[in-house]
Amino acid sequence: MAATMTHNPPSKQMSLLDGQMIGLLFIFISMVFLVFAFIRYFHAQAAMIKGFFPASRSTVAMASCLLLFTMTLMLISVSNR
Repeated sequence: MAATMTHNPPSKQMSLLDGQMIGLLFIFISMVFLVFAFIRYFHAQAAMIKGFFPASRSTVAMASCLLLFTMTLMLISVSNR
């Protein structure tokens, strides 16, 4: 008895967690980090002229949350395949 094998190629449906979308998300995140750095640099310069040194807790917290969200999306994307 000969076994027949059928070839069922995977469907090419575009999902939000596709590799191209995650790449686009990383490009967007890098632009957001550049804006954060630009604002932080000039804010720190103005504060140091006045004799203060501002803490960077909020910028670090926002960047950490953004990266955690992105890594979670990547983990979900890999585990669904």
